[in-house]
Amino acid sequence: MITDVIDLLRCPHCGTALELDGRVVACHGRHRFDLARQGHLNLLSTPAPANADSAAMVAARLAYLERGLHQPVRDLLSASSGPVVLDAGCGPGWYLAGLPAEHRVLGMDLSAAAARRAARAHPRAGVVVSDLRQDWPVADAVVDTVWSVFAPRHLDEVVRVLRPGGEFLVVLPGEDHLVELVRSGAVIGQQRDKEASLLAQLSSRLEPTRRDTVRTTVTISDDTLVHELVAMGPSAHHRTEPPGSDRHPRGGTTSQPEQVTVSLIVRAFRLDPGGS
Repeated sequence: MITDVIDLLRCPHCGTALELDGRVVACHGRHRFDLARQGHLNLLSTPAPANADSAAMVAARLAYLERGLHQPVRDLLSASSGPVVLDAGCGPGWYLAGLPAEHRVLGMDLSAAAARRAARAHPRAGVVVSDLRQDWPVADAVVDTVWSVFAPRHLDEVVRVLRPGGEFLVVLPGEDHLVELVRSGAVIGQQRDKEASLLAQLSSRLEPTRRDTVRTTVTISDDTLVHELVAMGPSAHHRTEPPGSDRHPRGGTTSQPEQVTVSLIVRAFRLDPGGS
């Protein structure tokens, strides 16, 4: 609930602390924000861009995640996190739902459809709609662990909101993640040097501490898994046919593979206890 994390938030317009009064959140600069009926708080300072995940994309992502293929990643995140967690790009809240009930969790996502789902995912989760590429509506040095699971990363904001000694946990695709579907044209390919780029970006500000991998091969017994993977991610923005067709995102025909590889990397980075 927002009440559990209101002390972690700041106004996106003036940067002052936020307070909850009934169904209204307000700052000392008299900026006011209405708490949504579903429990999330919209703190976008501009209208949501067109690339925010739709309700259909969020539903497809949740259906895929509930298959349990990413469960080892959720377990790693839970076991590695401090008592106050910021899930930056929380989606429908599937990962944060794996945290023990005593954790305080702040979820942020650009999609209001995702925020509605995530607000119900954990008993002490407060979820806000916010653009991760902009300044975050989060106070300085109040978070023990920041997560970034397949989400945009704003390093300056990560460093700012982490407490000294806090950790940044990043989940990214391995080199062969969904490689069979990429080859068939069903989904858009990933940047191949993502981990190297991540290390180059973060190592000057944060200390790399751990690296874990999760890899499995899944047999495709019907079209459902492929449809979920296409509908939940960037490929959905490029579809020329409705979900359920046999055409790839850019319009060509596909030959569905019999198996698909799920390959995930979890990297941990630590903020110097003396600050950065």
